This record gives sequence, C-alpha cells and structure tokens, in this order.
Amino acid sequence: MFHRRRKLPSLLQIPPYEAAKAYEGSWAGQWTNTTFGSAGAVTVQITITEDGTATYTVDLGGMVFGVIDPPEMTYVGTFDADGALFEAPGDPLFGDLTITINAAGEIAVVGDLVPIAGIARLEAGGTVTPGTMELTYTVFFAGGGSAVGVMTLEKE
Repeated sequence: MFHRRRKLPSLLQIPPYEAAKAYEGSWAGQWTNTTFGSAGAVTVQITITEDGTATYTVDLGGMVFGVIDPPEMTYVGTFDADGALFEAPGDPLFGDLTITINAAGEIAVVGDLVPIAGIARLEAGGTVTPGTMELTYTVFFAGGGSAVGVMTLEKE
C-alpha cells in the first residue's frame, strides 16, 4: 500500500495578494549621493488591494536633482504572481518612469527624459524584502558624466 505524501505549501504557492500584503505599510530611510555627499530622508507608504493594484507614495527630502525637497509623489501600479509594475510617463521629477519588481524581489528603476535641467536619465537597481529595501542608483548628466548613490529603507 502506498501512502500519499502531504505536500507543504511553498512561498511560490501563496496567492499574489497575500504575498504582496507583506510589503504594505510605512517605510522610512535615507538616500545618499556618494559622489557629491548630499543626502536626505525618504519615506514610502505602500497600499495593496485585492484587485491587483499597488499604490506607493514617496517623499524624498533634501536636494534631489537640484530641487529642494520635492513634493510627495504617488504612483499606482499593478502586481501579480510575477511581481509589480509601476509606470509614470511624464513624471515632473523623474521623466518617463518605470519601476519593476520581480517575484524574487529584484527592483529595476529607469527614469528617461528627466525634465530637470542638466539631468538626462536615472537608473537604479536593488532588492526588496518584507522588511528592507536597498537600491543603488546612477544619475546621468545631460552634458556627460554621472553621480552614484544608495537608498535604504526599513519597514516601520
């Protein structure tokens, strides 16, 4: 007689909404431009809904692209079992912004056509877990050259 093994659920079997809920809430941390030494606070509020919508509001403090304490910005995206996608064409700070987060928690950020004088593009990459977000970014200048930095947040 054969006995059927009971299969234990894996993280990959968690429904997308339940998996995404682990990221919901308030996050706080700091960004640092390691090239020029500038820095500022950053807060993020993430809201997840069962319909596959994710909303995040980000508030960057300090001097960002030469803009003193830019206004808080809200982005709406979608999520599923493969990850999340946020797109904001024509964003007043980041230009044509695309943020992707895959199921493994790898983040990719691209800001093309940044509308701030002297800034051409922003690229960032990093990881997110239910408790920590870490990004490394590069700002490309319109006249050539670049600046690099880091951003780290923890869930409160």
